Amino acid sequence: MDPEKTESEKKTMNRRGMRTSMIAIGAAAALVLTGCGGGGGGSSSGSTTRGAITGFGSVWVNGIEFQTGSETHRKLLDTGEDHSGGVQDCTVLSVGMVVTVHHGDGDDHATEIEYEDNLQGAVQHLNTTDNTFEVLGQKVRFGGTTNIEHGPIGDGFVVEVSGLTASDNVIDATYIDVKLGESDEFEIKGYVYSVGIDNTFRLGPLPGVSTVTVDITGVTLQDIPGGVLAAGQFVEVKTRSLTTGSFPDAVIHATEVEGKKDIGHSEDHDDHDNHDNHENHS
Repeated sequence: MDPEKTESEKKTMNRRGMRTSMIAIGAAAALVLTGCGGGGGGSSSGSTTRGAITGFGSVWVNGIEFQTGSETHRKLLDTGEDHSGGVQDCTVLSVGMVVTVHHGDGDDHATEIEYEDNLQGAVQHLNTTDNTFEVLGQKVRFGGTTNIEHGPIGDGFVVEVSGLTASDNVIDATYIDVKLGESDEFEIKGYVYSVGIDNTFRLGPLPGVSTVTVDITGVTLQDIPGGVLAAGQFVEVKTRSLTTGSFPDAVIHATEVEGKKDIGHSEDHDDHDNHDNHENHS
């Protein structure tokens, strides 16, 4: 991809994004109360529970109130932050974030809460009719129970997305953070679906799901066993350019591919298929 063309396309997109009809958060904010609302789906297994945060006063996940305290570690894996001590949960975490809660068997005391987003990048192909947009070729759906912070949303705006994957392979966003200021490095996490012979592989938000093509020409793989990509590996893909094409045929031109620890993303199915129907916890 021509770097100069890419930069031009990015600037054009940002200008178009500033002119586009933006989605105000009014309706969503009316349904997502401060410290409560949104969420659903996820999983619970052994001493970990995974799902979207639905409220605070401790931390609510999947209808369970997990007790937190000074010994609880609240880890933001994308930035490497680890908050414990007297910090308040709602100053580190937000309603709608899909998290993994570590706790003892049969008890509700959280020892560790891990958060990692699905993706971060510039909004493309915003559709106000069906409330969808794309980020790095992955389609995202939002609605009245999506917690949108620092809105509004518009084409060209950089957003962080956390959510659950519906049966149509679209991510139902439970949390969207509109980033203030521009960023020129985007990232998406997912599972390798298949590896091509032309320096490409297919990536999806769940194992066995294929939603976007990643071009790794000239890219050095990091933390990949044996330096060889294989189906089922959980990876993070970074890029500095927009995708070409659209869901599910978009192409990401990667600048970095890194193997990542899977903290439970494989269980991120949206059981409701439409997060507008998720129950709120007040």
